[in-house]
Amino acid sequence: WLEWRDQVGDPIKAIKGGTRNLRRLLPLLHTAAERNGVSGDLLTYLRMAGFREELRSKKYRSILYGVLSAFQKANSPAVVLKGAALADMVYPSPALRHCHDIDILIGQADLSEVLKLLSGLEFRLLNGLTGRDVDDLYFEHRSGLPLVLHRGLFSKIDHDLPFSEVWNRAETRTIAGTESH
Repeated sequence: WLEWRDQVGDPIKAIKGGTRNLRRLLPLLHTAAERNGVSGDLLTYLRMAGFREELRSKKYRSILYGVLSAFQKANSPAVVLKGAALADMVYPSPALRHCHDIDILIGQADLSEVLKLLSGLEFRLLNGLTGRDVDDLYFEHRSGLPLVLHRGLFSKIDHDLPFSEVWNRAETRTIAGTESH
């Protein structure tokens, strides 16, 4: 925090003129500013940014909960990836990790079953299904939140691990209020 503040000079000006990536970090800056005794207009500005991200995070986590619960109820193996997993496993509060999509590894799950799982959750498929060897499946929630169902961990099939091996190594954790891998 102190190094960044010294580097930019006027933090509010830097934030207002900053990139989208910087704005995503505002809740973390708020936490750091409070820890370093910052007060006044800057803390108020960062507190509001943190509050906004908290509200956004609640909506995101509600959608994520629905997706994970659907996979769990159907007894369909799925591994939570990227930001959704990090938010609950690494950060002291999930709202501190800005998540702009949901990424889930499903391996070679039955695509018709997956489509049934998501049909009642207000997602629409963005890419067509071309057969059993289709790559990642891209969906969009009616709110605009992207969902990517990955068929493998790596884009190159010859470098990938079998899903069963990933599943056996995955730990069960509470993510968005539901037990998940």
